[in-house]
Amino acid sequence: MVFDYSGTKIDAESREMLFPSEEGGMLQVKRSSDLEARRLLELRKTELQKIPADNVQGLHQFPDTIFGLKEPDKWSAFVKESLPTLQKKGWGIAMTPEFRFNVIEIDAIEGTARRSDEGWFDLEMGVMVGNRVVRLEPLLADLFRRNPRWLSGKLENITNDTTIELRTDRGERLRLRADRLKPVVSVLIDLFDTLGNGTLRISELDAGRLEALEHTGRWQFQGDSSIRQLAQHLQNGSGLQKVSVPHRLQAELRTYQHQGLSWMQFLREHNLSGILAEMIWGWARPYRH
Repeated sequence: MVFDYSGTKIDAESREMLFPSEEGGMLQVKRSSDLEARRLLELRKTELQKIPADNVQGLHQFPDTIFGLKEPDKWSAFVKESLPTLQKKGWGIAMTPEFRFNVIEIDAIEGTARRSDEGWFDLEMGVMVGNRVVRLEPLLADLFRRNPRWLSGKLENITNDTTIELRTDRGERLRLRADRLKPVVSVLIDLFDTLGNGTLRISELDAGRLEALEHTGRWQFQGDSSIRQLAQHLQNGSGLQKVSVPHRLQAELRTYQHQGLSWMQFLREHNLSGILAEMIWGWARPYRH
């Protein structure tokens, strides 16, 4: 642990005030003993304490005295709870990828649906790591290669409290519960086969998925709002309703024919298209809307 005085880093245990400068001379640093004492008190409140480095294997390159936790099994909680508190107070934190407790907990998935070519939306997913967004698609592609259960169509075999670990190209380890990821996979499972080809794409005719995605994380929808309005209307509507047969139709419809009529009226109401075909003696007679 060091104190940083305008770029001059001083070991917390040192009482020196003179240090070599970049120009080859000596630099005098006016240290603030009161501020340093308050900072050390902040550390003690997190249960960090001085530990002789020679008591810990592999740490002989560190100063004679380092700060650590008396009980090793408390490191996980310290990284998850205490480090964010110290960062908010101005502490700079550096962790090597090799540190086994260097894990970032992910609480939410960020998503964007952006209109691209006519009739299509491009989907992007990411997670916040520090101050930057890390794209989730390549991390998921690696997860699905390691654990094919995710694309097996049997997500119920993965318990909600299962811990999922992803690793970024910088070596950062991201951790999230399976119940954060399962809703996204259940909505987009058939699209993940093309994950290695780049952006995920969804047709506007599959607009219902956009509304379903909104409940899987924090999503932003950019483009034609009418598509989302259609999705919301379809999801919140009463669905396919039985309609009355026109009075001028001099015929008695069979049950399946009446269902077809209701379906065509449903498409008309929502400005959708469809083809209804009736098989008669081996050939199809289409009714177009």
